Parts: sequence; C-alpha cells; structure tokens
Amino acid sequence: MPRHKAPDAVRAFVPEWWDDARFSRLSDCLQSVLQDAADAERWARFYRAPDYPSCQQVLAAAEKSLAELLDEGVTEGARTAAGERAQRKFWEAKVCARRERGEG
Repeated sequence: MPRHKAPDAVRAFVPEWWDDARFSRLSDCLQSVLQDAADAERWARFYRAPDYPSCQQVLAAAEKSLAELLDEGVTEGARTAAGERAQRKFWEAKVCARRERGEG
C-alpha cells in the first residue's frame, strides 16, 4: 500500500516511541512496516476513532497487533505479519470513524 502524505495536523499524533533507539535497531523491513502502521494509526486518531464505541474494538485489535510488532522476543516474520495486521486494523478504524462522522 502506498504511503499517504499526512497533513500537519495528523503528524501531531506521532507516537512517543517513534524516535526511540529501538527503532534504529530494527531491520529495514520492520522499520518500513512500523512506519506504515504508525501512519495508519495517526490517521485513525486524527479522525478520533477512539471516541466512537463502534470503532473501539477494531482499534483495540490494531493496538494488540502493534504491541506484537514491537515485541523483540518474537521472530521477524511474525513481527512483520503483526505490523501488517496493525496497519490494516488502523485503516479500518479510520474508515469506521469517518463513517461515524458522516464522511463516507
């Protein structure tokens, strides 16, 4: 999936771990997957997905997958799969929030 150019308002939702030293120790593949998941998470939060009960379950699934991606005790393949799941779920949360807002 191509990366979307996020507006400045979305960039305000940068996770606190984004500049963490752990990020620099990740393989190029995991860095890319993590960046994609973080971008999708920012969009979901920009559209206020946590504020809508109907979106909270998919957001919780995304956050669980993101935690798996960050788990250094898991194989790279499993972490990559978890990151791709997190990205998909965050996009679903964004779509859910836009639907709740009446935007699509």
